[in-house]
Amino acid sequence: MNPHYFNTIFLFDELPKNLPSSFAIITAYNPMDKKVSARENQYSDIKLCKQIENIDLVHTIWGSSPNRTHQEKSYLTKLSKEDAINIGNDYQQKAIYYVERGNLQLIDCKSREEYDLDKFCKRLHLIRP
Repeated sequence: MNPHYFNTIFLFDELPKNLPSSFAIITAYNPMDKKVSARENQYSDIKLCKQIENIDLVHTIWGSSPNRTHQEKSYLTKLSKEDAINIGNDYQQKAIYYVERGNLQLIDCKSREEYDLDKFCKRLHLIRP
């Protein structure tokens, strides 16, 4: 597991009013940690957005390194843990994040190993213009 995943913060442009009690954070960017072109990322992102929009898209969120030098567009969605892992695998992602009762987990998409991180609210940062 990429050690950077354990330090990810999440950036919102506007906090959702009512977060569900459990939700997934999933991206289609940079499959298998391979840096791809902006065009490839955009194509995969649009495809993912359309797929989960039909299921239950909640909000756009950015997964980011703490110093904000690396960011990936992601989606906060009310998918079940199992469905989120399956979609992560479909988009060749190494991992997804899952939040239950405010607790953030990192989940390896292949092995399904779960890593408890901390409270999701500690990782939230509002993007200010």
